[in-house]
Amino acid sequence: MSTFFHPTLSCPSCGSPFTKPIIKGLHVTRLPEVRAAILRGEFQRYACEACGAAIRVERTDTVYTDFNLGHYIAVDSRHAPDWRASKARHTRVFDEAFTLGPGVAQELAEGMRHRLVFGVLSLREKLLAWDNDLDDLVLEATKADALRARGFSVSEEELRLSVVVPDGPLIFMRLAPPSPAPSGPDGVTLLPAPTLRGHMIVSRGQYRERLRHRREILGELPWLGDDWVIDLLVTHPSRTPVTDDGLQPEI
Repeated sequence: MSTFFHPTLSCPSCGSPFTKPIIKGLHVTRLPEVRAAILRGEFQRYACEACGAAIRVERTDTVYTDFNLGHYIAVDSRHAPDWRASKARHTRVFDEAFTLGPGVAQELAEGMRHRLVFGVLSLREKLLAWDNDLDDLVLEATKADALRARGFSVSEEELRLSVVVPDGPLIFMRLAPPSPAPSGPDGVTLLPAPTLRGHMIVSRGQYRERLRHRREILGELPWLGDDWVIDLLVTHPSRTPVTDDGLQPEI
């Protein structure tokens, strides 16, 4: 079942306190309206009752599950500083609940597709891609092709899938890459809307060409080879990880 808590938060614009229900576990098998809100881009977005500022709430250590579709997606904050540390934490939770759990849980794990994403927009992208039978590894490689063709660096631009036209092009949002941001109580972070730099349209033919040569992707973009985090920007080698002791974890 989905789990909620009700923290008292402060508006980042005017400081006024407010209380809203924040979800810890997104178990959408029994809560399909949450999935619909994510796809509409409305999930955990609020307006301050005092000043009207748009507030977006994210939380570390959230888990999205859909047992009907076999989806397990761990969600961390878009501003998490170290994807490796986040992966270690979330895979431990998955192993304790499923891989090392009772027989029924182990059977569920065998049929589950698992990922770790950063931010609600990344979660939305993963659902949108899977709903349209898009291979997320191929999708990330297609992003790299589109960025390079337009003279952008793959380490300095964030593309997130916005619209999939049936049998037509893929439309991406161009966003400013996130910077680390501290989380508050219970891992909750209040954020403004991401900075939208524009949109990028990629033909379905470009995606299909990459799909035909899928085996070559990891030779060209080896940082996409992680089994949990398949993300062109997040795992790019230029994004130096930060840990509590100041040391870089081993790759």
